[in-house]
Amino acid sequence: MKHIKMLSILQGILFLFIGIISFVYPTESLSILSLIFQLLLITLGSIKLIKTLVDKRRFRENYMFILNLFEGIIFIIVAILFYSNENLSILSFSIILGLWCAYISITLFLKSFKGRSVENGYLGIILSFISLCFALMVIFKPYVVFLTLSKLIGIYFICTGIEVLFVTLYIESKLKRLRLLGEDSNEINIDM
Repeated sequence: MKHIKMLSILQGILFLFIGIISFVYPTESLSILSLIFQLLLITLGSIKLIKTLVDKRRFRENYMFILNLFEGIIFIIVAILFYSNENLSILSFSIILGLWCAYISITLFLKSFKGRSVENGYLGIILSFISLCFALMVIFKPYVVFLTLSKLIGIYFICTGIEVLFVTLYIESKLKRLRLLGEDSNEINIDM
């Protein structure tokens, strides 16, 4: 469990780093982001597949087994497509990135919604909603977004990085304490 928490923390820090890079170097960041995106997808896909296949017993009990298996395979396929076709335009990169960002935002929204009973748990819902809005903007308005794509990607990664860290460090620890106390996590508001 500590390994999974550490991976989530590293993912949040990596997202924050990518977001800051997008603001500091906006023109160079699109090609760099494409490469980082490929590496991130390969890494996350491999980790999800390994984690799912190693701990099959725990994941088969709920939908997370299929979800993690699906995510791992899709992440690796998209990374291979980007790597094998160097002629992908920035526009197609933005659409695929927007779809990926929307998917991550929705899954984080569902995780945050589960932890909404925790004090300040609504912040995760708000951050995932903001991330989803930016992801949808990238998907549906790629021509308009083209000039500001690196800034929007930076905003998305900063929001998502903060949200991943918030869900991992705050909400999950509060829900774990509730489970240890044997109380229903959906009915209790926890004070800090």
